[in-house]
Formats: sequence, C-alpha cells, structure tokens
Amino acid sequence: MYKWLDERLDLTGLYQKVLRKAFPVHHSFFLGEITLFAFIVLVLTGIFLTLNFEPSIREVRLPDGRTVPAAYASVLYIDSLPFGAVIRSLHHWSAHVMIAAAFLHMLRILLSGAYKKPRELNYLVGLALLGLAVVTAFTGYALPYDNYAVTATRIGYGIAASIPWVGSTLAQVMFGGEFPGSEKAIPRLYSLHVLWLPLLLMALIGMHMAIMMKQKHTQPRYAERVAPGRILGVPMYPQQLVMMGILFALYVGIMTLIAGAFLA
Repeated sequence: MYKWLDERLDLTGLYQKVLRKAFPVHHSFFLGEITLFAFIVLVLTGIFLTLNFEPSIREVRLPDGRTVPAAYASVLYIDSLPFGAVIRSLHHWSAHVMIAAAFLHMLRILLSGAYKKPRELNYLVGLALLGLAVVTAFTGYALPYDNYAVTATRIGYGIAASIPWVGSTLAQVMFGGEFPGSEKAIPRLYSLHVLWLPLLLMALIGMHMAIMMKQKHTQPRYAERVAPGRILGVPMYPQQLVMMGILFALYVGIMTLIAGAFLA
C-alpha cells in the first residue's frame, strides 16, 4: 500500500522535504505551538457550544419565572448539561491563553529580531493573526448577552462606529444595527464568531505555517554560534511531533483543571 501511494503521491519526497525539517528545541519556541493548541481546543469546545446555543434576544421564560433573552437562557442550559459548565469555561480560558501566547510569541519575534528580512511577510501575517484573534474573542464575549456582555459590547460598538471614514460601515457589518437594541446584532456576531472569523484564522494559520516551513525556523543565538548557517534541533517526525503531542496533552489537562476550578 505504501509503495502504491508513494508512486502516485511521492510520499518519500514529502517525508524528506517536510517531515525531516529541523525544529529548535527551546522553551520559547513552543509559544507558537501553545497558541495553536489553544485554537484547536477553542474549535472543539466551540462545536459543543454551538450545538446548544440560540443566537437570539427573543424573551423566554425560565422555570423560576424570570424572563431573559434566549441567548442567555441557552447559556444557562449549557451550564446545566453534564460537564457543560466546564466545557464553556475551558472555551473561555483557552481564548485568554491563545491571545496571551500569541502576544508572547510576537514579543519573542521582536526581541530576537526574527521579523527582519526575509521574514517580514510572515511577521505581518502573525500581526494579522493576533488582531483577528482579539476580534474573534470580542465577538464571542458578546454572545451570552448578560450584563457584562452587553456593557462590553456597547463599548466595542462605540469604538467601531467612531473609526473615521469606515466606522459606520464596520459597525453595520459587525452588529447589523445599533447595539444594543437591534435584533440582528447577536445573530450577526454569532455568524462572525463561529464561521467567518474561524475560517479566516485557519487560512492565516495555514499561511503562517507554510511560510515558516518554506523559510525554515529561526533559532536561539547560542545555536547560531554552535551551528552557523544550520538549524540546531530535532526533525519534525518523529521527535517534534512526539513533543507536541505531550505538550498538547499537558495543555488540555492543565486548562481543564483551571476551567473546573475557575468557572467562567
């Protein structure tokens, strides 16, 4: 089977070009992987949340007699499901970790000078990823439609609307009308949060990684002195993938403990 696939897909060439790429072994170089792990957890937990969330502000009556927006009622329903509150909290804290890890990753790039020629394009792609992650987190924060979400989103709407020349158009695209008050706001933010922005993030992440693979990794200064002109590290397969798998398992375990201890 391998020989048959190799003749048609050149798996041996793929192995030599991609899977044998050297990766530096230094703790600061795992910040990018942590950002990616957080995004993966956000997608997986987001699927569960999407299946149980109603993006609407229509009023519904709870069993205790209270009348609340349907979006908030669906959040209460999610919290009542087995492990629902933990999954929602894991989604919440992973968003924080993704932005923090991306920021620290960009800080390492700046301090090490890895943004210089010929890596300027990938640095700009990384900046776009960081900004897009912040916008995606903002749209998600608005969805529960509780007091905190409404207050924060009203501020975000004011900021968007105040941008010269494009503010009104941007606010209309994101919120579908004045916020709060417009019935289109939550469905519009919901579609942006669960579809369009994640698709953009996936595209930019793919571009970021493809450019990095093409240009090769940077490496710490001590490695440049030891092996000038070469990457001092381990190949992507199997050593790097094994380390990434262990780090991903640690990330999920630690973040699940944090999510359970500090429910969002």
